Amino acid sequence: MTDRDLLEAILLKLGNLETWQSKLQEGQAKLQEGQSKLQEGQAKLQEGQANLQEGQANLQEGQEELRSDVQGLQTTILKIEEIIHDKVGILFDADTRTQEKLERIETKLDVLEMEAASIRRIK
Repeated sequence: MTDRDLLEAILLKLGNLETWQSKLQEGQAKLQEGQSKLQEGQAKLQEGQANLQEGQANLQEGQEELRSDVQGLQTTILKIEEIIHDKVGILFDADTRTQEKLERIETKLDVLEMEAASIRRIK
């Protein structure tokens, strides 16, 4: 092999090395681009996670408010039930007294009718 052949072989190998180096640089650029996209995706995921955490906190707060409201409603319902129970009891007692008075009035009317009939017979 002559010096010229050796030089051509070296130049050919250098050309191949430059081609491979260029391809490696392209691959490295694509890897860096992919890494940038991954970082952007990661940032979006973190933002989404933060939004989810905020939403979860809002849901928990709303749940606590609902619990408080339900407890308030239960207390109010119990008070209303007590009031209604008392009023129904009062109405029942009043009805019982009214019935007793009506029975006494009917008894007195019966006695008066008998006395009136007795007085008519005597006359």
